Amino acid sequence: MMDTRRDGSPLLESAVESYLEKQMKKIGGRAYKFPPAVRGNPDRIVLFPFGRIYLVELKRAGKKPEPAQVLWHQRAFDMGHVVHVIDSREMVDDFIAWAQSHYDAAPIVQRNAMNRRYKEEA
Repeated sequence: MMDTRRDGSPLLESAVESYLEKQMKKIGGRAYKFPPAVRGNPDRIVLFPFGRIYLVELKRAGKKPEPAQVLWHQRAFDMGHVVHVIDSREMVDDFIAWAQSHYDAAPIVQRNAMNRRYKEEA
């Protein structure tokens, strides 16, 4: 799959964004649009089916985050979060593969404990 448009120009951000949505749905995850309430916040909150959540900034190929976005990313990083900047379909695939390779069983254990708790309260 080419990461350029038919005329050879770079893919638009919206094309990368829709590819991310499609690929996440394929694996049972979701890529929700982040509310634009704060200037500079990431484009997407990405939820994987194995209990992981990531923040994603989507860009047109070769574009860099704006200063307000860099500030937001730094603030998130200072709190222990990483904003993944993605500007191509190949990077979407790499991001999904990376996230899947960092999977561990802790979220499943937490979910099972939560399910038991709700059953006990019912």
